[in-house]
Amino acid sequence: MSSDRTSEEIVANYRSIMGEELGTVFHKLKNEIVFLHQQWNTYTDLYGTEDSRIDILNRGASSFFFIVQKGLFENIIMSLARLTDPPTIGKFKNFTLRALPYLIRDESLKKEIELGLEMIVHKAVEFAREWRSKVYAHRDYEIKLGRVTLEENASKQNIEFALKAIRDLMDKVTLHYENSRTVYQGDAYSGGSNALLFVIQDGLNCREYMRKKEYAGEEIDNLLKTNHITHVRRELDL
Repeated sequence: MSSDRTSEEIVANYRSIMGEELGTVFHKLKNEIVFLHQQWNTYTDLYGTEDSRIDILNRGASSFFFIVQKGLFENIIMSLARLTDPPTIGKFKNFTLRALPYLIRDESLKKEIELGLEMIVHKAVEFAREWRSKVYAHRDYEIKLGRVTLEENASKQNIEFALKAIRDLMDKVTLHYENSRTVYQGDAYSGGSNALLFVIQDGLNCREYMRKKEYAGEEIDNLLKTNHITHVRRELDL
């Protein structure tokens, strides 16, 4: 698929080749999965890559970034679980990957997706569903008191295995209809976690620069205080 097409053009193409309902549902599922990958990439960029990055966050605003870490991780687990909910609960429909087979007319593709979903639900994402049920959406009494633990950890390895299984399932659909795959992971996006780290590091550099100026008894004028990053970059040749 061309990357310069608008969202409206992409969904119109899906509706044309897949049918109205399947094309619409698939497009919205794809968008949710792309966003889930963005969240996971952000989490790993900030908290799972290098100790030096965690040091920047801790020196910048440790309490705030602890809250961000906990909230972002919980949302990733909850999103994995939601994507694999049953297509219906009682009289209510759920927007989930498991709705796809009911919308696919081609019997061979339908069977392939059903088999893929069975593996995802009962293997790849099973840990996330258990964590949602007993840790995040509800608080299991024995687990909260530390008397028992969950069988599977919500580890980086398990999350990446689940994400790959979901990508592979979605690619089965696009390979069937238009012989293409979707890049869900992608490169670092503008204004993302790397940009945040640079801004925090700039602020830390500036704070240290001003501290040294004050310690040396040098006056820091108002212009420097209000536009300090530019001054620091210029003086330190950054």
